[in-house]
Amino acid sequence: MTLPSPLQIKYVKLNQIVALCSLILLSGMTAMAQSQQMEEKLMALKQNQATNKQKLAQYTWQETETISVKGSVKDTKVYIFLPTRTVATTVRKRDR
Repeated sequence: MTLPSPLQIKYVKLNQIVALCSLILLSGMTAMAQSQQMEEKLMALKQNQATNKQKLAQYTWQETETISVKGSVKDTKVYIFLPTRTVATTVRKRDR
């Protein structure tokens, strides 16, 4: 059995260093690609939040309150909830 020459040892070490550097470089590139994907997802999320906020600012709903005594309707009120966080009240029907 012959021992490797100093030149062969240097060559093997050089190959190991090149392989290690290549691995580090490739893992860094993968991390950058993942980072870019995360940035794109974050931007899409922020865009969706802005769109939802605009839609919510236009959202209104209506509630109707009916008061009846022994089956007879005495009062009916309609509450309209506006996007400005205010309530508009209208009286539809009042029986006495």
